[in-house]
Amino acid sequence: MIDFFHKGSEVGMVINGFGGALIFVYVILELIFRFTTGVFLFHKLLIGIMIIKQMKNQIPQHWKLDTLSIITVNKKNTNNYECYVSVGSRYMNGLWTNDYIKTNRWGKIVNTNIFDNIKYLDSQNKDKVKQYNRDKNLERIGI
Repeated sequence: MIDFFHKGSEVGMVINGFGGALIFVYVILELIFRFTTGVFLFHKLLIGIMIIKQMKNQIPQHWKLDTLSIITVNKKNTNNYECYVSVGSRYMNGLWTNDYIKTNRWGKIVNTNIFDNIKYLDSQNKDKVKQYNRDKNLERIGI
């Protein structure tokens, strides 16, 4: 709870109770994230949401986004940010790749090697990718 008060020429604000504790914890988290990675928590969430949206549109259907680490979003310079991403295959357990994704300040992916890694792993396992795609197509039509 936030209470504003004034006594004569003194003006103040008191933060107490559960709401005050939440505000205090949020402010401390914001400061910690700002000074350790150079990015505020809200901006990390915005970049994370934009990366998730773009990755789901760009990776093949037989791959899935496993991990996007919001904590590792850090600022490289004025307009460049990095975020750690891990993707896994749906057609073979234990097959995954990870990399840092470079983005601009709005979360648009600028540079990454993760798509090259996915193409390489798919070329190594062509028969499993084809079988997975056949199975999914048969499921889709109900056979």
